[in-house]
Amino acid sequence: MKITAIKHVLTMKALKYNFNVDKLRICYKQPQQLYDRLKGYNNGDYIQFDCFSLVITDNGRPQEETTKEPTKIKANVVLDDGTLLGEFVFNDSAKYEGKCFFSVDNHALYKESGRNERGKYSYMCHLDWVEQHLHLDKNNLTECEIALDVNFNPLPQLLKLIRNTSSYDMIVSGKKVADDERIAGYGEYFVRTRTKRKRYPTIYMSQRKADSPSIKIYDKLAEITEESGKDYVIAWNEFGNSPLWRLEITIKNEDFKAFQERVGKNIEEWGTIESVVVLLGMEQFRTLLWVYIADRLIYFRNKHTDEVISLLDIATKSI
Repeated sequence: MKITAIKHVLTMKALKYNFNVDKLRICYKQPQQLYDRLKGYNNGDYIQFDCFSLVITDNGRPQEETTKEPTKIKANVVLDDGTLLGEFVFNDSAKYEGKCFFSVDNHALYKESGRNERGKYSYMCHLDWVEQHLHLDKNNLTECEIALDVNFNPLPQLLKLIRNTSSYDMIVSGKKVADDERIAGYGEYFVRTRTKRKRYPTIYMSQRKADSPSIKIYDKLAEITEESGKDYVIAWNEFGNSPLWRLEITIKNEDFKAFQERVGKNIEEWGTIESVVVLLGMEQFRTLLWVYIADRLIYFRNKHTDEVISLLDIATKSI
């Protein structure tokens, strides 16, 4: 789907929505001198840089083996204002030689760092500053979750389309599903007590190949209030007292590279891994990435008119 078409869909109805980064893990090329420096520190040590500190949480050495060379060191990145940006895992092993990984803290993804002409942006933007000071070059995006948060429940319409075999074809992972065929990679999970069951399930969809994209559709407000306590997600979305439902896609390295190769043909800077933090800070990029994955996982086609109904259409009441 083209960007202009997506914008049209999102402005057709009066609804509240956000495309949010809910998880981000990046692999970097790790300078050996950085690892050699870090292995000299003990757990709890602070290493001060300009505007942030590395805090050693696990120096990789058991207390009884202080002379053993560590193969893995973990350190938190704490900004000068006290914000936990995330965790580094530095490596000196055969499997991950010359590589380290950074996982952005979930709260940092929803904590407002500032505003510009495109709106507010999160503390994720500080990651580029950390990379520069540690002399790290990006190797790949290891894993990312993009969540489409909306202020209404999309499940009634989705379930209605799944059951309506007389009017709609259902295409899953590029293959039409026969009426009596098991839907591959599809599952419904109901939460219940001993006396009652939730009316609507959490829906999971994935492809068979390992590390392939997946999607989870669920009542995010209920998950926050009953389980995670992540009230900062509610504050970030600014939906007020409205419902909060989430359509959350997970994408890993190979599929993200394929996406960048595709969009990079039209917008060159969108095709570079070096710009991934900046790109994920752009709603336009996040939106296109979400649509790209969602359309690969599932869509419907009207048997009489050939009209295609996407998950974005369902999530934005555009049908």
